[in-house]
Amino acid sequence: MKPKIFSKKFDYNKSRQVFWIQDKLRARKMSLNQAFGQPLNEYQPLKEQECMERLRKQYDVVPNFSQLSEAYQKDS
Repeated sequence: MKPKIFSKKFDYNKSRQVFWIQDKLRARKMSLNQAFGQPLNEYQPLKEQECMERLRKQYDVVPNFSQLSEAYQKDS
């Protein structure tokens, strides 16, 4: 595969997947789970940030700090 392209779609863990090929690394032995997890670990923080921004725009959350404090004290 060439760098800076998307891979072909494939099924993995009961879902459809695709990889973004940023760079081509030297060949080395690793399992599919190791190879699959590496880009996901790098991509997840970005997706979480996008999701949080979308939720903040959609919902106006106002924390009730006194109730949170009470609940925290009951838990400890």
